[in-house]
Amino acid sequence: MQRVWRLPVAAMLWVVVVGTAGSSAHAQPAQDTAPAGDAPPAEPSSAPASPPESATPSTVDEPPPAVDASPPDGESTATLEEPSAALEAPSAAPTTEHVEAPTSTRMQAPVVVEVVPQSSERVGYDDGFFIESADGDNRLTLSAYAQTRLTHLRPDGEDSETMLRLPRTRIGLHGHVHSPRFAYRFEAAFDHGVAGVRDAYLDYALVSDWPRLRVGNQRRPFSRQRITPGGELALITRATTQVVGVDRDLGVVLHNGYDQSPRLEYALGVFHGGGALGGTAPRVVLTSVEVDPVSGDRQLTEIRGPAADYPTSSWNPTVVVRVGYNYNGIDGYREADFRGGDLRAAIGLAGQLDLHGGHVVLAEERTDDDTRMIGTVDYMLKVDGFSTSGGIRLSSVQNGPDLGDRVRADTGLHAQAGYLIGGVYQPAFRYALHDPQWPLDRQLQEIAVGLSLYAVEHAVKWQTQWTLYVSEDDAGDRISHVVDTQLQFGF
Repeated sequence: MQRVWRLPVAAMLWVVVVGTAGSSAHAQPAQDTAPAGDAPPAEPSSAPASPPESATPSTVDEPPPAVDASPPDGESTATLEEPSAALEAPSAAPTTEHVEAPTSTRMQAPVVVEVVPQSSERVGYDDGFFIESADGDNRLTLSAYAQTRLTHLRPDGEDSETMLRLPRTRIGLHGHVHSPRFAYRFEAAFDHGVAGVRDAYLDYALVSDWPRLRVGNQRRPFSRQRITPGGELALITRATTQVVGVDRDLGVVLHNGYDQSPRLEYALGVFHGGGALGGTAPRVVLTSVEVDPVSGDRQLTEIRGPAADYPTSSWNPTVVVRVGYNYNGIDGYREADFRGGDLRAAIGLAGQLDLHGGHVVLAEERTDDDTRMIGTVDYMLKVDGFSTSGGIRLSSVQNGPDLGDRVRADTGLHAQAGYLIGGVYQPAFRYALHDPQWPLDRQLQEIAVGLSLYAVEHAVKWQTQWTLYVSEDDAGDRISHVVDTQLQFGF
């Protein structure tokens, strides 16, 4: 009876011992299995070795820091290496996934931020300070320049005179609004301290970039030197042949951006014929000739009176047409060759018809039905810092009831040249001849020599010019000298 009771008790103790050894192996894998003395001496002598093999690889999360080198009884060294390899393999795969995920997130973050600045406006400087909308449909550019000129005038047989003046003081706004097709320009003038309007027009592109329709107060597209802005001349003054006539006027012009020197340029305009809007104001002209209508005497003098650039109240329609060809990307309406390089050339042909005579002071006998025609051919050439330009003009007036009853009014020509040294210094020379034939037959010749110092091209420059005028009258030739020095600053 006692033996029967002892066998179940011994079996239960064996199970407890084996379970305790398995739990100890799971909690402390670095320790050896239970000693052989704690196990019962019963039949299953090989059972204690099998539980560690099956439990260890399936339940252990991390590899054990140390493994006993001596294998248990009945097992080879190969059976211990297989669980070790199984423990090392899972640890490599999670490590690779854990590193790649944060790296991909950090690289994509800046891409989202870069999209935000697309809605900001653009500001900067490009031949004036500008501000432009992000879509480019609206742009405003502010520009200005001023000239301070000291002039010493010594007419033949008269007392000399020295004057300090502000011949040009301009402020301009230009750009486009709502679309690049709607361009505009406004320029206010404060020349000699008198306020007026020089440019005020809208320039609309009818189809794409051309043709364009320019409506408002603007330059007449006639002679090259008249189209060239007064702040971008190689000498201080324009040629004597360019002083006669009207510079700006109120009108409508169909063109293809002729003043930007496309390869083939054209312009056709109809104007009021009275000059630019801006009120009446006195103007000082030192390079004009005053003619006595009685004696016919002419002399270089200071003329004060209504400026030719301001309108008369009467309607004197004027038609102007101009065509030209520009070679190799020349800027045909900017004197001096700042770009340099290979040969560039431009040639132009223009005509003007004043249906009611226009502003010709010498034609006091003319009626409102008289007409005046003017034609000109001009050129410009630039190569490696050298530049030259010039032109010839002819005019005729009507002296009878028919349009074909005409007499030649005047002939004029001029040619000038300059060479830019180091992008800073430029000596220049000009010769001009104005030869009116009706109603007076008198000549005026001009010889000008100048030196320009360019600090920032035409924006900041200092120019000095000496001019000799030779005019003829009944008493013979009269010689006058004019010395100008001028500082120009603009942006």
